[in-house]
Amino acid sequence: MPTVFRGLALASLFAVLFVACQTADCCSSAAPSEQCPLLLDPAKASCAGDSCAAKDASCEATASCTKGADCKAEGTTCPMTGAKSDCGSCPSEKGGKDDCDSCPSEKGGKDDCGSCPSEKAPAGLLSTLAACGATEVWSAKRFDGCCVIDMFAADNELFALVAGPDGYEVHCIDLLTGVPRWLTNIGAIGLRTRLTVGDALVVCLLEDGAGMVVMKRRNGSITERRSVPMKLVPMGGAASSTSTVYVASLGDNAVHAINPADGLDGWRWRTEGRLFGAPVMTPATPRRLVVLAADNGEVVALPTSGWDEGRPAQAAWSRKLLGPMGGPVATYGSVTKSGSSTVVIAPCEDHGLYCLDGASGESRWVHRTDSAFRSQPQAAGGKVFAVNASGMQVVDIATGAELWTDAAKAPGQTFRQAKRMLAANATTVYMTCGKGVGRLDAKTGKLLGCTDLLGVDFVVETGDAGLLVGATRCGQISVLR
Repeated sequence: MPTVFRGLALASLFAVLFVACQTADCCSSAAPSEQCPLLLDPAKASCAGDSCAAKDASCEATASCTKGADCKAEGTTCPMTGAKSDCGSCPSEKGGKDDCDSCPSEKGGKDDCGSCPSEKAPAGLLSTLAACGATEVWSAKRFDGCCVIDMFAADNELFALVAGPDGYEVHCIDLLTGVPRWLTNIGAIGLRTRLTVGDALVVCLLEDGAGMVVMKRRNGSITERRSVPMKLVPMGGAASSTSTVYVASLGDNAVHAINPADGLDGWRWRTEGRLFGAPVMTPATPRRLVVLAADNGEVVALPTSGWDEGRPAQAAWSRKLLGPMGGPVATYGSVTKSGSSTVVIAPCEDHGLYCLDGASGESRWVHRTDSAFRSQPQAAGGKVFAVNASGMQVVDIATGAELWTDAAKAPGQTFRQAKRMLAANATTVYMTCGKGVGRLDAKTGKLLGCTDLLGVDFVVETGDAGLLVGATRCGQISVLR
């Protein structure tokens, strides 16, 4: 690369890092002395507070870069990580041959993770997450020789998609104990969307129209050990019942009921408006339904008719919001002394957050603010968490009454990125905020602890499980409460 262009590129990088170091938000509601180093002035930062695991190294690296030092020439520390690099340059600057070809976060390929500067030992990962005040449940190293692509939780199980030497694997781990349950190799083709987990089936929609792979949730076995072809273009992930896979297709704006064994297309259902995202399932009690949302504000719930039972004669219920749909809907179920309850939460452009009865579709409440809701809400711990231009809105799921709000966000990030509920119970909420995670009082929203996420590649939503889960691409996993 010509010297002048290389100089311009490095100058641009330093400018971006300078702005990020000056404005990035770990947990913006914390006092300045408690915030993580990237929020502080690099030239004056003392990195006070125990909540920042790599405070000294991070401040040194940040300060050296904002002062105009050439990281590539120095070859000592990499900006934003503070970790020693085996490369001749910082990862974000490299353009030529170097020793970092194996880093999954840089190259996306297979690796041994030995030289990736962002990786931490289990103890380092645990101490980083524990800095917000959480306590360890279990920590372990999993998936030797593989690179983690995605990780998420469903009920009390942790699912990971990893790239290994023989293709992609799906791993199922007990969330509460860390004990591996099963692993299944799904072949050499990656996933189009995140795999979806139902009561009985785990569905993987493959890239490039390669179809889908369906596994049994209890043991990971694949019917006939082959991919199932599909003649449709999936709109997001799939939903499933015990016998049928439901996929929304971009091609004909319809939800298709599919045989999981051979991919045979059964019945289909179209809404009046254009479908808004993938179908979602309500909890099993009082009855399982397939919920569809359309951009015109229409919400429809269908019976879970099998793929070979014929198209349902009519919807279980249908409701029309007072404005266009602002984002995908969410469902939530709870069991109390008075019985089970299921709700559908719908975000709307008319500044309303709608709660519909999951069994009947009747309106339970509408929470209105000064801004439109344009992202999928979340629900856990008897609360709904929804983001709009005013920030995170937290309301009581039973009444729709506002509990507390958090208006802070990280500069340069969308509200969904800046504020994301990870887990919630009656006393504690874990929430991402910019490049950090905070532990908050569930009743008041008061910040109880905060930590930066340097070196943490995944933070997992566990909802009602109330657990904070962090992991790295190399398979280090720590679960805290």
